[in-house]
Amino acid sequence: MKKAIIIVFLIFSFTYSFSQVNITMFGVGYNASFVNPKTANLVLQRYDETRSWLTEPMGQIKYMDGINWNLHWIYNAFMMDFNYNKRVNIRSASGDYGSGMIQRDLKFKASTFSLGFGINLVNEAPYIGIGFDLDAGANRVDSRIDTPELIKKADFEELESQLMFGGSIWGQILICSQSDSGIGLFIRPYYHFDFIGTNYQWLNEEINPATYETDTFDPYGKMNHLGVQVTLVVVVPDLY
Repeated sequence: MKKAIIIVFLIFSFTYSFSQVNITMFGVGYNASFVNPKTANLVLQRYDETRSWLTEPMGQIKYMDGINWNLHWIYNAFMMDFNYNKRVNIRSASGDYGSGMIQRDLKFKASTFSLGFGINLVNEAPYIGIGFDLDAGANRVDSRIDTPELIKKADFEELESQLMFGGSIWGQILICSQSDSGIGLFIRPYYHFDFIGTNYQWLNEEINPATYETDTFDPYGKMNHLGVQVTLVVVVPDLY
């Protein structure tokens, strides 16, 4: 009990040591994720190993990127935000197995909505903070097959889409004018981790129908990764 009282006292002391900070920002930017989904990559590796006729193998997923939207609020030492992140990687394999060149594209897509809370460490621009997000969304895989000449016109078909729940630990810096208004730049490195794994068994069955029954690896895998968001924002002071 005594420790809890001390912690609460320190938090309030930290908050009141700040001059008044009350800003809201919203914007859109770029999200880059450096991933290594071991289970998904094992499925892709099996695809390449069992098709000796491929001239361009599927390869591995190492990087995903896409757009992010962010709404963020700083009040003295406290921070809160809501954001949407989209990450995509398209793997392609092609070759001639006896009836002409054929290409297969697999689109790995992760879309997440996040609610976050954090601590603002400084009381004037540039603002620096640390925090944690709860993430919820979906991990999805789509596929399309056609000749290399026509593949761009082919539609993707969904192979699987599964719910994802996880969290992200982040640090950030907001670069804006000393008046806390106008256009700013928001940079956030983060580490995301899934609470539960995604089941890639259905993907393995779809693209490796001749070998999936003999595979012994765990079909569940997580999309834990390091990433960074770079967001152009509109900063509005004293909105409330």
